Parts: sequence; structure tokens; C-alpha cells
Amino acid sequence: SALMPATLAEQLARDVVTLLAVLNPLDTIPLFLAVTRARPREELAGLALRASVVSAGVLLFFAAEGWPALWAPL
Repeated sequence: SALMPATLAEQLARDVVTLLAVLNPLDTIPLFLAVTRARPREELAGLALRASVVSAGVLLFFAAEGWPALWAPL
């Protein structure tokens, strides 16, 4: 019911589904492959890891700081 608070697992599942729907990681695969086409194959795993870590850092930063900044008095 909408009146009952969600459990942590339910909220986490909703948040993960929402994040995947917004980011749509499957659509970024062709872009990554096109941008890194000239790179050696051995280098791709490192680039993918670096891109993932940077993206996670940006998401975590805005998850932590975005809400207070959004509701801060002007």
C-alpha cells in the first residue's frame, strides 16, 4: 500500500531500477566502443573501470550533496 513505508530492500530495489532506467547502461556500450575504437584491446578494461569509478563518484557526490543544495535557502 502507498501508506505503508517501504522496507529497505523494497526501496533499494526501486532505486536500482530507477537508476538503471535513467542511465540505461546498454545504450552506452556502442558509444564506448566507438570512442575507444583506436585503443588497444588490453587498454579497454582499464578505461571502462576508470569511467565506471568516475561515474560512480559523480553519482555518489550528487546523491550526498544534491538534496541539501536543492533545499538550501537562497
